[in-house]
Amino acid sequence: MPSPTISKYKFWPAANDLRREHPEGLREELEGWQIFFITISAVIGVMIFFSDGEALELAGPSGALFAFVVVGVIAICVMECVSELIQMFPTPNAIVEFVRIFVDEDWAWVVGVAYCSLVSLKRLVDSSRSVW
Repeated sequence: MPSPTISKYKFWPAANDLRREHPEGLREELEGWQIFFITISAVIGVMIFFSDGEALELAGPSGALFAFVVVGVIAICVMECVSELIQMFPTPNAIVEFVRIFVDEDWAWVVGVAYCSLVSLKRLVDSSRSVW
């Protein structure tokens, strides 16, 4: 009777069986564009099934697709505008400075506090993930 093998991988106990089936090891044959599309499909799939299910139910498939296209065009326009501003007026702390110059100093203070709060919260969440 063969002795059972224990894998060194906790989360995948059948890793030794896979290693026996393919003794030459894993082949790294994925190209950059394949990894890119795997990532895009993962992001889109998670977004549609978890956060936009209600919108999909309310608007239907064509309405949700139209909404995604509209939001995508708006996001592209905003990024084009920000990139043009950065090229014309290169400055450190660009988002706060653009609001201060083109909108209002009080709004710039609010944007700066909100940006600092979000960055601090992100770093707090990232550090708490590394602890667990």
